[in-house]
Amino acid sequence: MLGLSETFANMYYLYRESWFFLPKHLFWVFFKPYEKLKNQAMRFYSLVFFLITTLFSAASQPKIKLDAKLTNSEKFGEKLNAGWGKLVRDGVAIDSVFSSNGRVFFKLDTGHVYSAFFWKDGFVSKFLMIDTRNVPQNYRSHSTIKVEVMLFPKNEALDVSFLSKQPMGIAVYNDIKKTIDWESEYSRLVTDKIIQATLDYVSKKNESLNKQGKCQGRIVGDCTLDFLSKSKSKNTG
Repeated sequence: MLGLSETFANMYYLYRESWFFLPKHLFWVFFKPYEKLKNQAMRFYSLVFFLITTLFSAASQPKIKLDAKLTNSEKFGEKLNAGWGKLVRDGVAIDSVFSSNGRVFFKLDTGHVYSAFFWKDGFVSKFLMIDTRNVPQNYRSHSTIKVEVMLFPKNEALDVSFLSKQPMGIAVYNDIKKTIDWESEYSRLVTDKIIQATLDYVSKKNESLNKQGKCQGRIVGDCTLDFLSKSKSKNTG
């Protein structure tokens, strides 16, 4: 036995193929209910499509926020009043901001490799890498990665040019902790390189002072301490 909708559909087909057998006004008396059902079905499918599109759009929104605090390494982590930040996703720059209070915020999504660059006039720039490719789709929304980026003043004699090509830190998804975490071993290696560059700078400075006769009759260690003391007084003064 045919259903109601199939009955009206057959009537519509009969009218379309053999219109002369059924008066037009009489046909619409029977066909109007079917037309109403069809319109209701179209509205229903439109609503379902809208809901699916909305949910998909919400799922694709950034889930992770990077909160970077810019500080001066030579002033015990004092916040820098002004600085810049740039976000690169998969090799393409997507955002650039100026911060007047030393805080830089970026929104990240899963499935990408990000590089976050930070700089200020007169300071050595640094950048961080955040890899979200292995972050699961059900990762908690609106999570925040907080990090302190310590910038130090530029010094032509201090060779830290590697920082322009090597990230200061790398963050990846830790499957054990179920969160995005910094690779501590990598950060330690980069920090060691900065310390070594600083020691080389001090050593060269001592050699220069020795050649000028300013450290004659004194052990090198005392001369180094004297130089560092003067540098500190100069920077804080």
